[in-house]
Amino acid sequence: MARANPRLWRLFDEGMAQKALIGKGTFFIPAVTFRDRHDRLLVLHQLGLWAKARGAHTIAEAAFVGACEDLLEVGDIEGALDVI
Repeated sequence: MARANPRLWRLFDEGMAQKALIGKGTFFIPAVTFRDRHDRLLVLHQLGLWAKARGAHTIAEAAFVGACEDLLEVGDIEGALDVI
């Protein structure tokens, strides 16, 4: 069974899921294989676990859509596709 990541769950609880998905600044988590890339897969997985545990599917959905929109707005097509 997957385990909760306390750091990410704290961010989600504080309403920062969208920022965690985008991964800029202090929200950046280095990927295991490519350390210069944000580990969005980890964030997405944890967001799904968090949403299920908290009954917060609407919040997770809004963070997902908002992250995609924000990344597209700044021209980060690769980042938006990475979230998807």
